[in-house]
Amino acid sequence: MNKVFKITLLILSLSLISNNSWSILNDEVKEGNLLSIEMQIWTHERGKEWFYDEKNYASAYKLFKLGANYGYAPSQFMMGLIYENGLSVDKNYLTAFNYYEEAAKQGHSNAQALLANMYRYNQNYTGSANNYEAAKHWYNLSVLQGNAFAMRQLGSMLLVQEISKEDFHLLELIEGLMWLNTAFLLKDEKSIKALENWKQYLLELADEEKAILLLNYSKDLAQECINKNYINCFQNRS
Repeated sequence: MNKVFKITLLILSLSLISNNSWSILNDEVKEGNLLSIEMQIWTHERGKEWFYDEKNYASAYKLFKLGANYGYAPSQFMMGLIYENGLSVDKNYLTAFNYYEEAAKQGHSNAQALLANMYRYNQNYTGSANNYEAAKHWYNLSVLQGNAFAMRQLGSMLLVQEISKEDFHLLELIEGLMWLNTAFLLKDEKSIKALENWKQYLLELADEEKAILLLNYSKDLAQECINKNYINCFQNRS
């Protein structure tokens, strides 16, 4: 079959999404006619339209699964979302974890952040112990790509961990606040509420002058971090 004609047929079949068109698409795959990266991107973008705009999760699932099977990281990430949230499928945290991990290893920043979340809240997902070291590893990789969600999550995790200690360290508090402030400066709306909550906590923990100094210093560090493109943001602090 002529290559141009096959691509046109695939696009038409994906647009219609009837049982017959999916049969045609599956036949193409069975015949070993691998989809080009351009077609993987196209099917993924069409899947996002169904997922976000039309809430047609079942059809979106088919397109994302196709891309995921080809190792396309954005589609693997979306498959993770579908299985984590049980959208048109039964919830399956292990399957979601595996899809996030596959995408994260390819450098997908959102997958890295949600994989970190699964490590951080592992007890909620599987009943096993939380793995904060693994969570921090994946948050840090996502942060390096400027992911504000990962910054907020990392900052909150560091603060909660440190405050839970009997003898907490000021530097760890500053690092956590720095990441929350970095997310805030990147217009992450939820970090506003998080910072306000921590401000109130610090005002109760220490006198107002010291708390304000701590918050302002962490904000300065956040701007410095952005200027450094998120690289080595909290090294050699003493």
